[in-house]
Amino acid sequence: MPIADPDMDFLRGIVAELSGNVIAPRQVYMLEQHLNPLAESMGLPDIDAQVKELRRTHNATLKNKVAEAVTAEPVIWH
Repeated sequence: MPIADPDMDFLRGIVAELSGNVIAPRQVYMLEQHLNPLAESMGLPDIDAQVKELRRTHNATLKNKVAEAVTAEPVIWH
């Protein structure tokens, strides 16, 4: 299932905020490619569940993991 536009914007915002990397809308495949394995490793069924968890908890560790998964760079946000 494709990621909804508002969720995609939300994820792109996290990546930009934490890493400075801007993910263009045409690069959404990259988010899906990197975030599906992250969701699975966290015991979540899909990226949609991951976004819901992020929106619900504002978990800084999860935000860091999202940015790291997409950029393949360590990210630390305080």
